Amino acid sequence: MLKIILSGVGGQGIITAGVIIGEAVVIHEGRYAVQTQSYGAEVRGGVARTDLTIADSEIYYPRVDQAHVLVALHQDAYARLNRRIRPGGILVVDESLVTLDARVDARQFALPIVRTAEDELKRPQAANMCMVGALVTMTGVADPESVRSAIAARFGPGHPNLAAFDRGLELPSGRVLHASTV
Repeated sequence: MLKIILSGVGGQGIITAGVIIGEAVVIHEGRYAVQTQSYGAEVRGGVARTDLTIADSEIYYPRVDQAHVLVALHQDAYARLNRRIRPGGILVVDESLVTLDARVDARQFALPIVRTAEDELKRPQAANMCMVGALVTMTGVADPESVRSAIAARFGPGHPNLAAFDRGLELPSGRVLHASTV
């Protein structure tokens, strides 16, 4: 069983990213997944969160209290959720939007997720798919082909989100993994 929290702010596509991963593992891999979501009352700017539990058998409790993996694409989300990661888990943050200022017992990655979407791909709204690609590389949560199929089913074949996902698969390459706390 793998428990994941994806977090950011409204408008970053956090909920969509969680849905894509869930669809990939359930529809294309035949595994089980539960996805829940919460977000602030603001349309954009409030903290958004999606919890994913993925397993090879039935899942009885959908909430993620202690995540194996926490992704934070905004400082407010990081500040609110950084204590929800299991000791020794994986913490992934956007290097330009999140400053690691709390002690977190996790393997920590700061990746250029938003910058890659904005500067390289010229599609800031595709940062969520870059994040999904990085997560797939780092955790093996789903087969890349399953995720590509889920993205194509939701957005259409040839959609730029597929290129963003593929670029995200490469983001963790060569990054330094911090095994200790900050």
